[in-house]
Amino acid sequence: DGSNEPDLGAEDKYQQMCYDCYRNVETVNNNTDVLIQFDGGSRGNPGLSGAGAVIYSIVKGLDGTFVIDKELHSVKKLLTGSATNNQAEYTGFIIGMELAKKHGYRNVEVQGDSKLIINQINGVSECKSKNLIDLCNRARFLKSELENINISHIHRDKNKRADQLANQAMDSGAVKII
Repeated sequence: DGSNEPDLGAEDKYQQMCYDCYRNVETVNNNTDVLIQFDGGSRGNPGLSGAGAVIYSIVKGLDGTFVIDKELHSVKKLLTGSATNNQAEYTGFIIGMELAKKHGYRNVEVQGDSKLIINQINGVSECKSKNLIDLCNRARFLKSELENINISHIHRDKNKRADQLANQAMDSGAVKII
């Protein structure tokens, strides 16, 4: 067919990557359905900020609905310097997507409690803030790398584990006065 990709038969695809990238893909989970929930927070806005993301395995029904099975991975990050809540939210999305990519997941549901971030990533609204444009572009690039992805909003009370991770990240950088 003229492509540089080897024909492996059926629907199999060959993904070219360097040795270091191959070594860093812990497992190839092309057919595993996962849910990424992300969150970010800032104490001061701008101020001390952290982000968190959690990846769950899910079971999908024929109608597209899904049920969370179990937690597979989690990640948290303390942002350096002073950052806004929106910068932290974007960081939560990015670290969650990078973790999914590292593990080779391709069928991904993503949920977060920031309508602004979700609408900007999905292209529903434009990202105009100079502080967010690079993060938005990174998030959109990561979204484009996955084959099957759906990004949606959830209420804050449904996003507790990601919120917990973001707060743990902030707690790790907080100055404690004794």
